[in-house]
Amino acid sequence: MKCACGKKQRSVVLVCNAVAAALHAGLFFALLYIVYAWDISLERPLRQKISVWENANASTAATNAAAVDACMHSAQCAIPSLKVNVTTTDGDFNIYAKEVDYGSLSLPWLVLSFSLLSAVFQGLRPFMSAFERCSQSCFKKICCACCGASRAARPPRGSAYLTQDVMRGVNSSRFVEYSASATVMIIAIAFILNVSAFETVVALAALTACCQLCGLVAELLLEKSDKGYIESLFPAAWLLHGIGWVQMGATFWLVLLRFQQSAAEANRGNGVAPPLFVYAIVYGQLAFFSSFGLVQFGDFVHRTCYDKPPTAGKTPGGCCSERKCLGCPSRECVELCYISLSLSSKVLLSVLVAANLFLNPNSEA
Repeated sequence: MKCACGKKQRSVVLVCNAVAAALHAGLFFALLYIVYAWDISLERPLRQKISVWENANASTAATNAAAVDACMHSAQCAIPSLKVNVTTTDGDFNIYAKEVDYGSLSLPWLVLSFSLLSAVFQGLRPFMSAFERCSQSCFKKICCACCGASRAARPPRGSAYLTQDVMRGVNSSRFVEYSASATVMIIAIAFILNVSAFETVVALAALTACCQLCGLVAELLLEKSDKGYIESLFPAAWLLHGIGWVQMGATFWLVLLRFQQSAAEANRGNGVAPPLFVYAIVYGQLAFFSSFGLVQFGDFVHRTCYDKPPTAGKTPGGCCSERKCLGCPSRECVELCYISLSLSSKVLLSVLVAANLFLNPNSEA
């Protein structure tokens, strides 16, 4: 579908993509101003438990020298790390757990980064289109000058790179951006839930990034060429789509497990339940992340079941250009869903964090 912008006719996807990039940039600069104006610094160290092997035959003097750690191995300690004695062919050993630091996370920069990533990736798409057209034209001129062949016509302005990708059902840069920005969003949610275990944060980041990359590869397998789809790749695409759901499910299982344990502990002890904005962040982002998967699920159902090539003497198959979805060709409708969901999810998380934590710098998240 085209919209009139002055005297030019532009794809509605290009227009909405530019608007979304501008809004992401506006959100980034607004948050950046708040962070610096209020001098916000919400940081949390990342820690990991490691196993320490100690020679059980160590001298008493050496043991007393570490009296500062005496409580750590006592059952009366608040959080004990009891020593376990193990006898091996190499001697007797005591094994105990110890926490080590692995850097830290900053909530302000986590929130700023996913807005910046979206602004940069979506803002660069038109420039990528212009670069593709110019480089293609220059390449053809060089080749034609060398081989003496007739020069092909320059692609029309309507066949912009992004528009071509959309109509083929592929937008690689979208999933590359998601693999970074969605990962940062999950880490920010983990920060709010006080997840400080290094291995848990790494698992959340890896699962989220791999989920997005599975979506990318699945979409590439279902790319539509002039001859249609390669139906032999349908099973592989659906398998990757399913794996993406498993990875996303594992991610939110870890998040929800931590959140529900926190809420349950408040009911057992003298604590209080998490504030309402934390509920909104956890379940709101769960709904948004699921919506991305549902959009791709619906898109894949359309590609594999309904987007068929026209049959001679019968009604034309497919609905990418003839039939409309919400007033747009189905390809553009899918892309608009991704653009709106990306913007909405990031605005929701940013606003909730800024309103409840950034504007209350004394909070400890």
